[in-house]
Amino acid sequence: MTQIIPSDSESWLGVLTRTPATSKPAEPLKSGTLFETTKGRIYNFFKSPPKEVYFSNQLPIFLLGNSYSVTPQSGLGYIPHTNEALRHFMNDFTQQIWITYRSRFSPLVNSSLTSDLGWGCTIRSGQMMLARALLTVFQGRELSKQNEEMRNMVLRWFVDKPGSSHPYSIHHVMEEAKAFGIKPGDWLSTSYIARILKNLVQKSHGPSMTVYLADQMIISKSQVLNMCETAEGTFTPVLVVIPVRLGLSRVEECYTSHIRLLLSMKQSVGILGGRPNSCYYLAGSQENFLIYLDPHYVHRADFNTSDVLRTYRCETPLLVPIKDLDPSMAFGFLCTSKHEFEHLCSKFSNLSDSFVSVTE
Repeated sequence: MTQIIPSDSESWLGVLTRTPATSKPAEPLKSGTLFETTKGRIYNFFKSPPKEVYFSNQLPIFLLGNSYSVTPQSGLGYIPHTNEALRHFMNDFTQQIWITYRSRFSPLVNSSLTSDLGWGCTIRSGQMMLARALLTVFQGRELSKQNEEMRNMVLRWFVDKPGSSHPYSIHHVMEEAKAFGIKPGDWLSTSYIARILKNLVQKSHGPSMTVYLADQMIISKSQVLNMCETAEGTFTPVLVVIPVRLGLSRVEECYTSHIRLLLSMKQSVGILGGRPNSCYYLAGSQENFLIYLDPHYVHRADFNTSDVLRTYRCETPLLVPIKDLDPSMAFGFLCTSKHEFEHLCSKFSNLSDSFVSVTE
């Protein structure tokens, strides 16, 4: 039995057994160079996720603002896989669009690179957050009611091909990155990917959604309302992205409860962050551990077969202790109405030791 929770956490005894269909690249891998294919296979071999994931049998699980209350069962030190709340959580988790390193896409701008292995994890994590926000705009927040056809439509916008049909592909990301002096092969910070995706959304989905970047950890209510309120009295959904630094070398303990609270809010679309030099899409929490989707797997870039399509669906939630996180991260919140935005601002204003300021 593989335990992925550190041994110093004795209450973490629940177990969920899954067979991860996406732990390795789709077979066969017929196209591309032999070197690139072999390199990707070797990388994935050493990155294969565990088949058994442990959760506490005493505490609720949170995923993108949704809560899953597990009823403790006497005599059991784990959560059985038949537990209804756990099954509900897993169903919702697998609805997320999982975006990872890709290989054998057409060369990126001003380069010969056809894979982002080793440098694109922040891009992929940012794409996952944006995909979640777009799905919420078009389908609502109820994860269990996601439409497969809509999911695939949104997913195609992120497939790594140039052209207007794929506005959030890595090709468009790197084209936009040129304005910031970033070239293919450069590792991006969470702040830079937030700026790049903001510009891409404005070009492709401006009428449907906008992005507000809270520089210096300050939310200006007037700026957001000017962006979102229309003359007709409607409100354009806004993705509020807040880059933060919550410590020097590690997250300060006083912010642990803040991170859990913010991930539990219904406006949450996750966090871009992870361990030093490795960015994840942090989507949920249970006590002092965060649930994440890991972009550090290599899959092929084309989108023409069911084998490749399934590599955009993750079946194994992973956990990282909050204390192990790099303190630099970016929070994402989607507000689909003025009421939701004002509620978000109120939460930050009333939060003791809040790291975000709200101005009128």
